[in-house]
Amino acid sequence: MHHRLSRPAFVPVLLALMVGCQGRVSAPDGAESGDSAIAGAGGGEPGPLLGIPEGQTCAANVDPGRTVLRRLTADEYDNTLRDLLGDASTPGRGFPADDQSAADQLILTGLLFEKYETAASTVVDAVWQREMTSSKTEPHLLICKPSGGDTACARRLIKTFARKAFRRPVDDAELAAYYKLAESGDIVAGTKAAVRALLTSPFFLFRIEVPSAGDASKVSPLSPHELATRLSYALWASTPDARLDQLADSGTLAKSDVLQTEIRRMLADPKAEALATSFSARWLGFREVLSSRPDAQMFPEVTPALLASMALETERFMRELIVQDRPLIDLLDAEFTFADAGLAQHYGLPTAGLSEQALTRVDVAGQARRGILGHGSFLVSTSPPTRTSPVKRGKWVAGRLLCSAPPPPPPGEDIPSEAATQAKTERERLAIHRVKPQCAGCHELIDPIGLGLDRYDPVGKFRDEVKGQPIDDSGVMPDGTAFKGPNELATLLRKDRRFAECTAHHLLTWTLGRVPQGADGCLVGEVADTLVKPGAGISELWSTIVKSRAFTHRRGDVQGETP
Repeated sequence: MHHRLSRPAFVPVLLALMVGCQGRVSAPDGAESGDSAIAGAGGGEPGPLLGIPEGQTCAANVDPGRTVLRRLTADEYDNTLRDLLGDASTPGRGFPADDQSAADQLILTGLLFEKYETAASTVVDAVWQREMTSSKTEPHLLICKPSGGDTACARRLIKTFARKAFRRPVDDAELAAYYKLAESGDIVAGTKAAVRALLTSPFFLFRIEVPSAGDASKVSPLSPHELATRLSYALWASTPDARLDQLADSGTLAKSDVLQTEIRRMLADPKAEALATSFSARWLGFREVLSSRPDAQMFPEVTPALLASMALETERFMRELIVQDRPLIDLLDAEFTFADAGLAQHYGLPTAGLSEQALTRVDVAGQARRGILGHGSFLVSTSPPTRTSPVKRGKWVAGRLLCSAPPPPPPGEDIPSEAATQAKTERERLAIHRVKPQCAGCHELIDPIGLGLDRYDPVGKFRDEVKGQPIDDSGVMPDGTAFKGPNELATLLRKDRRFAECTAHHLLTWTLGRVPQGADGCLVGEVADTLVKPGAGISELWSTIVKSRAFTHRRGDVQGETP
């Protein structure tokens, strides 16, 4: 049984979901000790690691976790309009930024809703005009062209589009208010208004899964269409296609062999690039380099175009792992990257045969540029304008790759400047700061990691000295294991169980829309095991997730739980 909520009835729901405008506070440049933690669904530190408890056997009937109401992210909104209506205008890029937290999934501010209404109006008008004047392609919206008093066409158009927009079957009773809107005056204007209303309905803007009635903790399988929606947004960040709809309609999608076939089909589809553009962007934060501002006098070669190439390098790199079905763990030390002539020159790589406009796969075997730790998107976004920051780089590795970022520092405990300490090197400056007991606990964990990456300068170039002083790029992992330079650090991370479990946390938070909790420990462990399994590509990793009880089942809310 579906909830029946028409456009007029959306108003009280909207008011309930509005929580007001939210702002952010950014630390001033160089205020490393006061950096705010990177948080959120699919990005940053998703919470304490939950592996398989020692000595525990994972049962098949483990609690699948709570049902979560999820608002479409800006990327998901744009991708969904693209697949529903053939619209490539990407209005979501003009929306307020998603704060990437689990709580943000419920937030719908007045400003954001105004953006939704404007986007719906603009997109519907454009698609309507395009399909009224062209018959060369199969229509996304105008399966018929209402005119005069043709209410039958208007109703058929509305019902067909509502089925796609709501990602499930709909009946006439649910659509009564939309029919009434279409038939209240001019049939063309009314039908367009009804379609716009569908695009501002909570059933379009949110991914709604209806919990089982009765016992709040009752576990039940997802409905076929809910499963199709989870799968499509997990792998494509977009709405189900016709094939998934057909399998949902037939009730066969939940079969293990069917799910396996669909996972492989979907990962082979170009839409799976969403894992690189959406999930990976949240996890690794590579788009943050676009807002970096290295000092123009010190680094005049760093232009907005170069920063854009750095972001695209990481996106293309992650896309390659997906397309080639490589192990996701290869992101640490893969011996290739992507560069155009400008970025390759910046890195000191050969430029022969490279274009000025397009990024091409290039070999970095034997270079200190392997894997994500050699990407400018990471190195520049974690550097202040004039120098490197081992603190920020170490915190990035600890937080995003090991899920063990330190808590915020005590107020006022900023790291002293070089002039104040008379330190000759960054290593000496940080060592002086770590003498303070209130600072040592956290900085002993992150500084030695970041110092191992200090051969990369503030804009990601490799260097041997700073101000005439040779660079010591030795480092120490939190467990006391020593390493030298980025390649040895990548090797240690690849062997570190915390990396596997942290990556599992990121994947599950993205997929389930909530931070893994106690009952998810077994699944975290299983996903981590698959991640490090020799030869296991991304398709096998996703198979482990998608076939899990947490993905295919749900239970209702339990009082006191948080996302």
